[in-house]
Amino acid sequence: MGKKRILVVDDDGTLCAQVGKIVEFFGYESVLAANVAEAREQFKAGHLDAVVADLHLPDGSGTDLLHEFHQSKPRLPVIILTGYPTSESIRQTLLDGGYTYLAKPVALEQLRTILEHALSGKK
Repeated sequence: MGKKRILVVDDDGTLCAQVGKIVEFFGYESVLAANVAEAREQFKAGHLDAVVADLHLPDGSGTDLLHEFHQSKPRLPVIILTGYPTSESIRQTLLDGGYTYLAKPVALEQLRTILEHALSGKK
């Protein structure tokens, strides 16, 4: 079996590319998307093992993706990132079935641990 595929969704192109490179450094394959529409295309195009998505996107939100992806793949871990965390957005992400919620900037070891746990089925 090949490398685990992680979809990274962020409208900040530099940040998206950086997170993608970090994901690859951890030994996974990264797939990048700049918005909800591109993320939907990547989801339809092939197998994904996890998603790391920005909360606020120009054409929707990471939680929109969470809802859509979980309709056909309910066990897909979706990790929500944001530069502006609020207790309400954290609570709502978890209630909506998000794997976890991370504030930017994310520490490398924190992201590595979360991805390892998400991909192994741990909480």
